[in-house]
Amino acid sequence: MEKNGILIIGLGKSGIAAALLAKRRGYDVYVTEYKRTPKNENRFRKLEEHGIEYEVGNSDKFFNKCNTAVISPGIDPKLDYIRSVEKNMNIISEIEFAYKFKKENQKLIAITGTNGKSTVTTMIYKILKKAGKKVALTGNIGYPLSDYIDGDYDFFSCEVSSYQLEKIEKFSPDVSVLLNVTPDHLNRYDYNFDDYFKTKLKIFENLKNTSTVVINGDEENLKNIDFEENRDILSFSRNKVVKNGAYILDRNFVLRKNNKIKKIMSVDSVKIEGIHNLWNIMASICATEKYVSDINVYQEVFEEFESLEHRLETVDIYNGIKFINDSKATNIESLEKALESFKNNRIILILGGDASKKSDFMRLKTLFKNKCKFILLIGETKNSIADSFNKEGINNHMKVEDMDEAVSMGYKKGNRKDVVLLSPGAASFDMYDNFEQRGKIFKESVNKLVTGEKNAV
Repeated sequence: MEKNGILIIGLGKSGIAAALLAKRRGYDVYVTEYKRTPKNENRFRKLEEHGIEYEVGNSDKFFNKCNTAVISPGIDPKLDYIRSVEKNMNIISEIEFAYKFKKENQKLIAITGTNGKSTVTTMIYKILKKAGKKVALTGNIGYPLSDYIDGDYDFFSCEVSSYQLEKIEKFSPDVSVLLNVTPDHLNRYDYNFDDYFKTKLKIFENLKNTSTVVINGDEENLKNIDFEENRDILSFSRNKVVKNGAYILDRNFVLRKNNKIKKIMSVDSVKIEGIHNLWNIMASICATEKYVSDINVYQEVFEEFESLEHRLETVDIYNGIKFINDSKATNIESLEKALESFKNNRIILILGGDASKKSDFMRLKTLFKNKCKFILLIGETKNSIADSFNKEGINNHMKVEDMDEAVSMGYKKGNRKDVVLLSPGAASFDMYDNFEQRGKIFKESVNKLVTGEKNAV
């Protein structure tokens, strides 16, 4: 019996999107999901509405019907079940599957990196939209490529994670953007940074003659990547002049290409906070420059562009104290960039979370000492961080039990022009479902505090 089916493994957002795309494209579709819960009940109903066969639990029930499997990015490819699937059929990622159906005239801009992916993906989307293009915001940002690939779009601005890149074969963006690669998600890669780094580099695996590469010129570990001669490579830098790409000159963003220098806009007209966002802005300029004829578009976008939710997001200002939600800071590098964004001795920091990444927080001890007026330790890592702080003579800290206590104590420790900053430097799974839930609970705690304080007056 000839196999002509496709197996979708995992019924998250990308799984259901891939299943429905496969159904639209005439495949025999089969789905397996580890468990059925109230959270994914609607997705099972959707399968039933479209006549898609599924099973709850992992077995070989569909193996004899399928020659290809699409794996959801959150599923560890080292699981025994996935190894069993791999022995019976080819496994690809959802972005690889969706890419099969991209039309020749459509342009795919793919963005990866440890930090900044969602922000740059959104910037690129807004730039192209402002320039009058039909563009979709897709990928790991929460809108699977499979949901949009059949739409009437000229461009796809697509965030891509290392998990999605693990199982690509022919995935070849028209513009490939690599922002940075620093240690993160190493529990997925057996704490081997080289494996994680190589996975990120897969974004360049299938470059065509017409492909454009955009890369951070300030990242040491990206400087020795070998590309073919005559490749269209643009780099961006906060600190130096680049041969081709974007940099800062006399407080202006400029674009240099083929020895021609074009002033884009003033750095001072940018609305978004955080020095690291200078990189993000330049990356988005490089990624779109060949598609944007009117450079005024950039000024119009960045005069209005604000931080995304949970990324240095201003929640409230009360009695001169600013409350900032940076729950997306799930690693040391994101935390470092957040601390660098504010003045010395002005930060009351809420720090800590899930311990699975085994992060060395003491790499930032100088920043903790210089930037933080006080540090509130929360979550699974709080005891180990407190012990390390005590050894280093960092005494301005205390442990808290929950977000309400952290926000309340942060307010008590602060004065006018101080910042109560949730930038945990760790994942959220010890206390919350994800970083989004952690950030929303922080915002709820701030709202309760401010409302309570106003009512008490």
